[in-house]
Amino acid sequence: MENETSQETNTNQEPVTPTEDSKLPEENESNVGRPLKFKTVEELQKKIDEYFDSCFEDKWFDEDDRDEDGNRTFDTTGKFKKKPVKKKVQIKPFTVTGLALALDTSRKVLCEYEEKDEFSNTLKKAKQKCENHAEECLFGNNVAGVIFNLKNNYNWKDQNQTQLTGDKENPLIVNVIRKNGNNDTP
Repeated sequence: MENETSQETNTNQEPVTPTEDSKLPEENESNVGRPLKFKTVEELQKKIDEYFDSCFEDKWFDEDDRDEDGNRTFDTTGKFKKKPVKKKVQIKPFTVTGLALALDTSRKVLCEYEEKDEFSNTLKKAKQKCENHAEECLFGNNVAGVIFNLKNNYNWKDQNQTQLTGDKENPLIVNVIRKNGNNDTP
């Protein structure tokens, strides 16, 4: 009858403990799951930088020409002189999902990479840049989506969240007081 324990036996019937090399791939922690997409932190950082750069584009603007004292200058007809100025303009927001797409992976895998020691700081820093962008957007006019993003991606919570518990021996009793004066009691 075969030995069904986790240890192998040799011809002398002495127990043999499997070594790291003799383990099946799924047992060896270094071989668990698919291979890492990024071999080094530098390779990952390069792709992260490319993502953030892709959120900007160069645009030309006509701005008032100014002298060395900062005063606007005039042309020969008395109109203010203009000069073309190239500026980097953000054309799309920084997002965790956008970052994941740029890294050719999923948001879930990105979070898993964040748990790996060698990639943790790099990814946390990139996610913090996305969070900072979302937080700064709170000062704009359309904040509902930004609030949703901060709550779901960065664990932000409303200050007025309350958790009440009770049990069979000490049930929780709640009195509801209505503005019109009628009280509901259990």
